[in-house]
Amino acid sequence: GENIMKKHVLALPVALLILAVTAFGAFANEENPTATVVITGGDLSVDTPETIPFTGLTLGGIDTTAYSNSDVNTWKVIDARGTGVGWYLTISSTEFIKDGDAERKIDIVSDDQLFMIQLLDATIEYDHGNNPPESDVPALQSIPKTGVETLTILTAAQGDGMGTYTFKPNFTLGIPAETYAGTYNATVTVTSVSGP
Repeated sequence: GENIMKKHVLALPVALLILAVTAFGAFANEENPTATVVITGGDLSVDTPETIPFTGLTLGGIDTTAYSNSDVNTWKVIDARGTGVGWYLTISSTEFIKDGDAERKIDIVSDDQLFMIQLLDATIEYDHGNNPPESDVPALQSIPKTGVETLTILTAAQGDGMGTYTFKPNFTLGIPAETYAGTYNATVTVTSVSGP
């Protein structure tokens, strides 16, 4: 009979200990409420000014180059999707047409008429977010014609580029000696694309 009594005496404190732990656990949950916030993803977008301003130039009988430097071009890309899948920007352009006269144009892909872009990583500025995107055009590269192909200019790897970033590209345009005087315009297409 003594063996049975000992077993009962040993079992009682174990049962009380388990109850005490359970009670404490329930008490702790009541004192630490769960906070819930629903975060909805926004959009991936690129914001460019209405114009890419080139400095004017005077024809001098030789091939020359027009410039639009980074200090006059402030562009912005926003990735507010909250997915971290990455993104990239592409660019293309139409020909430059003189005062609406389709006969007078700058071709943009002929060797002496290239429309080129350069984006230095030093001009990519963090506004809000995590790791900034990186330039795909650290040296001048020719901008292709819209409808033919595109050029990738800025890339955010997976997990990067989540937030808002300002960047300042440089542009050059080849002006042949035989160019007619006037005001020339082109339509530049900049597209934001999801993914690495």
